[in-house]
Amino acid sequence: METSESTYAMIKRSVIRGTGVLSAEGTILQVETEAAAAAPPFDDMRARWAQGLIGANIESTAPEYAAIISEINSKTEYALARLEASSTSTAVFTDIPLGSKSQALVATAVRIQEMATAFAVPGTDYTSDGTVLNNIIEALEALHRIEYHVGATEYDNWHNWEIGCPQVIIDTLILCHEGIPTALRESLAATVDYFTPDPNYMTLRQGTNKLATGANLVDLCRVVAVAGLAVESPTRVAAAASALPRAFGTVTAGDGFHADGGFIQHNHVPYTGGYGLALLKNAALVLPVLAGTTWEVTDPRVLELYDAIEAGYIPAVFNARMMDSLRGRYVAVETSSEYTTGHLTLEYVLRLADGLDPGRRSAWRAVCKGWLDRCAVDPINDGRGVLDRLPRVALFNDVRNDSTVAVAPEPVEHRSYGSMARSMHRRSGWAVTVAASSKRIAYFEHGGSTGENLRGWHQGLGMTYVYDDDSAQYADSFWPTVDPYKLPGTTTDQAPLADGAGGAYGAALPASAFGGGTTDGEDGCLGQVLSGLLTEIHATKSWFFIEDVVIQLGAAISGASGHPIYSVLSNRKVPTSTAPAVHVDGVQQPVAAAWSGDFTDPSWTHDGRHGVVLLESSPVSVAFEERSGSWAAIRRGGSTDAITRSYLTQWIDHGVDPEDSSYAFALLPTASAKRTAAFARNPGVTVLSNSADIQAVRSDRARLVAANFFTPGSLTVGRRPRVIYADAPCSVMIRRKGGCLQVSLSDPTQESTSLELRLEGLGASRSSGDRTVAVAQEGMTAVLTVDVSGGDGRSHHVQLVQGV
Repeated sequence: METSESTYAMIKRSVIRGTGVLSAEGTILQVETEAAAAAPPFDDMRARWAQGLIGANIESTAPEYAAIISEINSKTEYALARLEASSTSTAVFTDIPLGSKSQALVATAVRIQEMATAFAVPGTDYTSDGTVLNNIIEALEALHRIEYHVGATEYDNWHNWEIGCPQVIIDTLILCHEGIPTALRESLAATVDYFTPDPNYMTLRQGTNKLATGANLVDLCRVVAVAGLAVESPTRVAAAASALPRAFGTVTAGDGFHADGGFIQHNHVPYTGGYGLALLKNAALVLPVLAGTTWEVTDPRVLELYDAIEAGYIPAVFNARMMDSLRGRYVAVETSSEYTTGHLTLEYVLRLADGLDPGRRSAWRAVCKGWLDRCAVDPINDGRGVLDRLPRVALFNDVRNDSTVAVAPEPVEHRSYGSMARSMHRRSGWAVTVAASSKRIAYFEHGGSTGENLRGWHQGLGMTYVYDDDSAQYADSFWPTVDPYKLPGTTTDQAPLADGAGGAYGAALPASAFGGGTTDGEDGCLGQVLSGLLTEIHATKSWFFIEDVVIQLGAAISGASGHPIYSVLSNRKVPTSTAPAVHVDGVQQPVAAAWSGDFTDPSWTHDGRHGVVLLESSPVSVAFEERSGSWAAIRRGGSTDAITRSYLTQWIDHGVDPEDSSYAFALLPTASAKRTAAFARNPGVTVLSNSADIQAVRSDRARLVAANFFTPGSLTVGRRPRVIYADAPCSVMIRRKGGCLQVSLSDPTQESTSLELRLEGLGASRSSGDRTVAVAQEGMTAVLTVDVSGGDGRSHHVQLVQGV
């Protein structure tokens, strides 16, 4: 151990002296001497880490383990047949060449870990097999010699060298700890130190030495902490434990958790279901292993992580499906779906729940049991790799079989995320989420050299996702087959764009600051000032989520590309063999293969699943068609196999280069044709304004007025308050309940410091509300002054009691 620590200290000193590495607090990092409690519990911590990797109480003969054990055996047999770990080999496995793509480094390490899993898991063909252990050692030595060693040049993707490969190698060292020679363990740990000397920083070996944030920070902490377990280094474990809390605390801009529960990575991309999930995974693995030791993380920022799970992760999952609007470029990865990421979320929430107080633990487990109960896809055998699926069996069975845990239903609520320009509206049996963009939030993200999501250009132009009991809608090859110029809810220029247009990793940003909305917890609104990606399209767009209806307005729609502009009412993937029952104004259409129809001024339509009611006169086109594509078309390296799916699409054609076009319609998720027709006859909704300056609606049934003020101005309501004045851009909702008015408002630009809202014709006094809202009375005008200097786009609330 002395040799290992000397190597570690030497590397740390050389890094610090050579580059002046700073800690998160801005001071030069000091190398601490080995100082921890007597006899640190490394054996116990390694056992807990191994249990986190493979699960607890494995009953290898139980039916639920059969497929997993069989796959572990097959993978190990395959690996052994291709192992060529001779002293002169240039690769560890014959089918994974090394030296040109760094992903091959990770793929090699993963295969070695699969062999280690077969060795460590009871009931496999290779459990405690000495020959396989020797093969694992030979493979590690070969990888160490060929590519992963101190002094190696870090080429291609930094993540593979500093996170991907070392995480997997260290996991293998833990799984086979007693059988791995000490010298090999220490030499590999020294290599980890070479590429990842400080969990606070990344890309050191590429000469940039960037401060790690968000998921990358937690990934690096995992690497350093578990390397510390492998070679029994208190210094390593302490460094990781010290750095972890910075990833859990909320931020006001850029990467990490925001106060509303949103998660951002790459500065501009909502990533709860991507990088945020990687952060959650490693928190769920590392925190329980540190608990009860000298290095237990007691920093109060851990509580902010738990708050973010309740405010951001749990609402992002619908019936065990992680919403695609929060998965970034990973929607274009064939092996990743809303279900696979939803199941991962379920797993990590369950893991973390065990460390909570009894009340919170019970609530989280009830949510997870509800997801398991309603999940339409096997949450264990869901297509993920065997290393992911193995630990779930005992974890999921435990909560399923726990009669003390209730089955929590999906909530009925509305959530607005100013940090991500996203809104989520839930009602019984369905949910709608809308993805907007702004100068803070990218149109979309593609993966640069990794090439994922090459045609996601318009995902942030208001794509409107509907989640119901159609479990295959987005999970079954939606992204390689949908028309990327006709995403539902978007207003798009049909001018063709090049793959990856706009830049990689969140670089594609609009110019407008307005992207967000407000909510009172029941209903909500969202607004967006739209400018197209590399086109001259402009528009203002709003969504008003009121009870079981989503009112959508578009105004000032213009273009100059020489191509038509479409506003897409819906675009639903339907079973290939089924022609949907499409109705327009009560008349069923003769839908067959390659059918289309143009309707001059319909009142309502029904696509066989959801209803649409037109609130202003517009021509509507409807088409049923088969579309073919491949994963390779939207992700470099994806499968080239042709995929065909059928779509029923409805859109408004604004024409070529329109100057001031508009639309107004209501989406009725899961409503029958009969219910849609009834709403069309008596919508109970009035469009108060649909202009470039203000978009607003009034719902008589909900006793609600909602408005997006894109510029300062006034809105005539027609009843108390008769007129609403706003002195700056804002989103406003006013709901009448009994003798009170509930006012919710926000600054979706996140650029103002104060808002003034004047409610003319209203005598009122403050009853209760946020301290950020001050209320004064000027004659028959209630004046609300709101402190929005926090710049986070959150909703502010106040309740007013009406006077005479």
